[in-house]
Amino acid sequence: MGSAIRRLIPAGSLVLGMVIMGGTPAAADGSVQQTLINQDRAASALAPLSWSTCLAGIALQNAQRIAAQGYLSHTNGPTLDLGCGANATSAGENIAYMSDGANDTEANTLFMNSAPHRANILGAYTYVGTAWVVTSNGYGYIAEEFLNAPSLVPAYDRLSASMTSAPAATSWGSGRLDVFARGQDMALYHTWNDGSWHYWDRIPASMTSAPAAVSSGTGRLDVFARGQDMALYHTSSSDSGSTWVYWARIPANMMSAPAVASLGGGRLDVFAVGQDRALYHTWSTDGGVSWVYWQRLGGSLTSDPAAVSSQSGHIDVFARGADMALERISTTDSGTTWSAWQRMSANLASSPAVSSWGGGRLDVFALGQDMAVYHTFTNDGATWTYWQRVNGAMNSAPAAASQAAGSVDLFVRGRDLALYHLGLSG
Repeated sequence: MGSAIRRLIPAGSLVLGMVIMGGTPAAADGSVQQTLINQDRAASALAPLSWSTCLAGIALQNAQRIAAQGYLSHTNGPTLDLGCGANATSAGENIAYMSDGANDTEANTLFMNSAPHRANILGAYTYVGTAWVVTSNGYGYIAEEFLNAPSLVPAYDRLSASMTSAPAATSWGSGRLDVFARGQDMALYHTWNDGSWHYWDRIPASMTSAPAAVSSGTGRLDVFARGQDMALYHTSSSDSGSTWVYWARIPANMMSAPAVASLGGGRLDVFAVGQDRALYHTWSTDGGVSWVYWQRLGGSLTSDPAAVSSQSGHIDVFARGADMALERISTTDSGTTWSAWQRMSANLASSPAVSSWGGGRLDVFALGQDMAVYHTFTNDGATWTYWQRVNGAMNSAPAAASQAAGSVDLFVRGRDLALYHLGLSG
């Protein structure tokens, strides 16, 4: 193999939560390395591996990491890989470097001559993503990510925008989605989908936070945001967003963006973090005409809150705590009494988002430390699934809305400040 320096480290395997080491990505339509891997598999009478842009993104992330540090090591690549597939069961990765750049043939030979790395290439996987990084000294760093899953998590749709806040989303019925965000001029912008996405409408405002949105009935939209004076401001539409009432000021001294939930019939419950980092709650029973004085619910919060009603009288509120874990407080009697704060294990890099399609179902989303969206859910309000990596690297807290039982629509701002949308089911 000549005089070039080549190094790899043994790969393990990740099956049902245990680890296999490796990888990095390439082009969206595949890579030379993928072709070589599939030639190796064909020679062993094995099915080819399909390309995954999600795995490729994780591979690139790992290739960049090992190139920056100048030596080989594994972190959580296979764990991240599992989030790329629906009902994924196992994942693995191979990594290596060589002094003569991105030489696919030599890298493939190196991997195939190593039993643990060859085991990944010929393993029981269905998808692959690979990537090279070549540094200024000519060294090439490669990562390969492998995944066994019946199908991939769907890719995001990109919706043109230039957002200066996280989005907010709501739905007043099947087939209808309404999304809001703050624009470059600090005004509120609104887009909606009723079969196709509409161009953004501008609603005059001077917002200092992300918006919060909810629907309490067919065609009804209520939006809240923090103003320049740290007070809460409210606007609404009763004709699906065709016309909007002038912003009404609700006295407050908020440290965060607001969150809002509706129990229906003109009931609006708004939450915000106060100057003491505790959660505060106000509500209206007449569609926002009159409001009760803010109620303090305690906590020591480090993010904007998120709120939802999953059934009559129930409201659940989530926020990030001081230790970056997810915190939850809830009521079953329309806010008369509240539970103690419940800590849910996590290491969040953003505010959470929550959605419900009813009957105790709660879907919670947040950015992880790798800036990808993670998802956990419960069907009974008590037992939660392990966090699953949804996809992508984003730069805002997510938003979520359900337009029908069994479906959740996820929204997040991308690194290019555009809006990204992903429909999830199940």
